[in-house]
Amino acid sequence: MIKPGEIDLISSFDSEGVGFKLTEEDKNLFNPKTKLDKEVFTIECDIYKYDKISRAGRMQVFERQSIPPREYPFKPVRSSDSFLFIQAMAKRSVKVNVMKEIEIHTTGVERIAALRVVSIDDFKIPGLFD
Repeated sequence: MIKPGEIDLISSFDSEGVGFKLTEEDKNLFNPKTKLDKEVFTIECDIYKYDKISRAGRMQVFERQSIPPREYPFKPVRSSDSFLFIQAMAKRSVKVNVMKEIEIHTTGVERIAALRVVSIDDFKIPGLFD
């Protein structure tokens, strides 16, 4: 909401002058920074959603993997053939090589915000991810 040149400040005060104000600097408290962990690792998951227009999807990471099991949003690292991801949705389980996109909150807490797919082991096309 706060955009330089458009909205510089959001505030709310009662009749006694008690309230709050949020500035551009305060906005950063609510927008965590992200970094891409360059370590590539393999996980088993179910790719159950992929949009070929936005080139983004969602996957369910199974138990006993190197990251906590849950649903993660993902995007391919490089522009790739959407057909591979659509084909992967037809399988219940695929092995994918991924990198973590990590959110770093102002409190110092880090969490995996999304995954970046480097390749799908089950569907290798020479030169596609090289």
